[in-house]
Amino acid sequence: MDNVAAPLVTASGDMVTLPSLVLASLLVGLTGVTVVVAVLCVIAAVVALVLAWRAEHAVLRRIVRSRFRSCSWPAPSTSPRA
Repeated sequence: MDNVAAPLVTASGDMVTLPSLVLASLLVGLTGVTVVVAVLCVIAAVVALVLAWRAEHAVLRRIVRSRFRSCSWPAPSTSPRA
């Protein structure tokens, strides 16, 4: 069964991935598309952060909140000063 299933999974993944890579390479050069995609990604990240911060799952809330409480801005330098 693995001799049939594995090549089928690989082929179906390639049929989706390769055209997506070609399309992405064509869209990268367009300034407007790049900016729109970047703005959408930032909005999605902020929405995901807010949803995780206010989640009903205690473990998820604790992980997200502890990560931001342990951050120091800017990050301290680990290299010794000369």
